[in-house]
Amino acid sequence: MRSEILKLVYDYSTKGKLADHDFIYKLIMIVTSKKGTANYVKSLIFDNDKDTSYSTYDVFEHQIIVHDRAISYFFNHKYSIDFELQNYEKIMWRNLKVAQIILHELEHAYQSKVFDENNNIKIEDKIINICLQSTKYFEDPTFLK
Repeated sequence: MRSEILKLVYDYSTKGKLADHDFIYKLIMIVTSKKGTANYVKSLIFDNDKDTSYSTYDVFEHQIIVHDRAISYFFNHKYSIDFELQNYEKIMWRNLKVAQIILHELEHAYQSKVFDENNNIKIEDKIINICLQSTKYFEDPTFLK
């Protein structure tokens, strides 16, 4: 899996292409096929809403939401690269950062899978369960009644 992800980043970067929606989709396909999490990432949504997070994983809908505007702001204003790198190195760095953002959300999907498979016997599963229950409660206070 690692080599496939690095190849994706390398191929995009050496062609001068910045990570785009297709890049993100391919990355998700690589990870979900290797980790068996396709049922935990059923959809991918791109939005341009003002949001402070770069992406989110919706554990209830099993979807990843990518906030294009927040990512664009990150690269253009918050974390622009002005130090001396070759152009393709700047592109590589940016593509790696996008991959990092998406891999973070995919880890949430993987945690959901682990939680479902372990039947709450590990301490990690119990912690995840508490977090999920509290999230459901805040979305719908009648959930626990």
